Amino acid sequence: MQLSDGTVLQGKGSRVQVPEGQRVRLTLPGGGGYGDVEERDRAKVMNDVRNGYISLDAARGVYGIDV
Repeated sequence: MQLSDGTVLQGKGSRVQVPEGQRVRLTLPGGGGYGDVEERDRAKVMNDVRNGYISLDAARGVYGIDV
């Protein structure tokens, strides 16, 4: 973690007091997307399967794609 003044803070498990007026920026991975998964374009789901982003089981179970 890094304070707005560039100070790098110790990682996981530490407790840090942030001085008043300072900012802490948390950068986290991922995102869940949005919208109804069953409305996602079939071609885009299959492209995700080809690229290894999701499995065929996920295409069937999550997206309702009948492969």
